[in-house]
Amino acid sequence: MKRLWILFGFLLITTSYTQTKEKARTLADLRIGAETEMETAVRILKMQGEYEKKRLALPVIAANIQDPTTFGIVKDLLLHYYQNPRFKEEDQVMFYDDVIAEELLKILGSTRSPEIFPVVLQFALYDKWHRDATVKTAWKLMQSIEWK
Repeated sequence: MKRLWILFGFLLITTSYTQTKEKARTLADLRIGAETEMETAVRILKMQGEYEKKRLALPVIAANIQDPTTFGIVKDLLLHYYQNPRFKEEDQVMFYDDVIAEELLKILGSTRSPEIFPVVLQFALYDKWHRDATVKTAWKLMQSIEWK
């Protein structure tokens, strides 16, 4: 009987340790201080790794992509935070950051603006820096640009 109580206590202690770190369910759960939703999204997208958190930030960016400020921020993120000359598909952090880069490219490409051309061209030309799927997305987006 004493062993049963010890086992029960051990299980209780170990389950309480595993439940202390919960995943964020919404972007609001990740907000720091008086940050706006957009500021939180941009801060998270600048982090290395943190794939699940970045997935939460993508809908905010997509909803605001028509805003010129957001459009410029996404271009900047893609050019300065998601280019990786040492890309290796085996590295999970690099791989999933490139998945996020592909999603950001798609969001940027939804505008079909000629202003996306330099960003998309860089992703298409530096094919060793990205996954195959990201490079193919960049080529497709170049074809979808509406030149006036």
